[in-house]
Amino acid sequence: MATEEQKATRIDSSKIHQTIEALLAFTKQAKKQKSGEAKEILLADENDQFEIQVSVWIVGGTRTKTVPIQLPHNMYQKDRDALLFVKDIEKKRPEFTEQHFKDLLSDKDVEGVSKVMPIRVLKREYRPFEARRNLARSYDLFLTDVKLLGCLSDHLGKEFYKRNKYPVAVDLDKKDLNKEISRAISAAYISLSNKGSCSSVHIAHTGMSTQDIGENVEKAINTIGEKIHGGWDNIKTIHLRTNSSVSLPVYTNLIRPDWDLSKTTPHDLKNEDLDNLQLQLKLEATEKVKSLRKKRGLHPSEPLKLKKPKTGILFNAKPLTGLTRKEKKAVTKTMTPRQKRAQSKLREEIV
Repeated sequence: MATEEQKATRIDSSKIHQTIEALLAFTKQAKKQKSGEAKEILLADENDQFEIQVSVWIVGGTRTKTVPIQLPHNMYQKDRDALLFVKDIEKKRPEFTEQHFKDLLSDKDVEGVSKVMPIRVLKREYRPFEARRNLARSYDLFLTDVKLLGCLSDHLGKEFYKRNKYPVAVDLDKKDLNKEISRAISAAYISLSNKGSCSSVHIAHTGMSTQDIGENVEKAINTIGEKIHGGWDNIKTIHLRTNSSVSLPVYTNLIRPDWDLSKTTPHDLKNEDLDNLQLQLKLEATEKVKSLRKKRGLHPSEPLKLKKPKTGILFNAKPLTGLTRKEKKAVTKTMTPRQKRAQSKLREEIV
């Protein structure tokens, strides 16, 4: 019997494990064909990433939201380079601030932070675009003191957000600082955008066991279902893939809960009805072509060039009918260049 957690996620664990096994087999075969050599075991440096792709019905929220996913099994094949942005200590030089927080991390036995950067250094030394782009490329993860989260985005620029390297907030006042930062470094992060209907996140690699991959996938799907805008009812599909494979569905919801299906009326069309409709449309088209050829005086061997339909609206342009010349001139003066071009095109179609 399914557990309460499995019911809440609306996914089948057995289907997830079957999908993982199929993707592992496909990826292994693809790598054999690519290398031209039969290999029983994939080498560690050849591991592909497992990726979850989520699509939603309705895009919501006022901004992009970064959601951490605490995976039960570490998905990173090597240690991550993390940079920590910290608040400046008043009336102290940046070197003093940097050393102060390095000592704090050392006293708390915190590991994984490669560099500490005061916010003043970011403002002064990384103002040029090239410098910020190089900074975004240099580290796998960016952490920030929770006190700086509101003002940090103005100084990072689009390169960080284009690479989905949103700064992750940590509380440096926590007693167990080692646990706080370790959780931030080991987590996977999915960016739930308010501008697109699809999001993706890496949650495992092919060097892991099928059981570990499955547990990571289930944990990630649980978290996404809880945090995404609209919850599970807003999720349309969830797919799973690797770097060298196709996407396979693990969850589909092609009918939204808010649809009132009782108002829909089924239409049973028989084959003879479709044949009669097709014949009727063909006869109407033939008569229309004959009428146009006769009207234009075309020879049967000459091609018939059809004009675009006169919609009456093109780029929000409307015919200026029923107006005097003076009124038309006054309206034209208020138009933008694009509206004038659309109006000119509309006149050509009407003529």
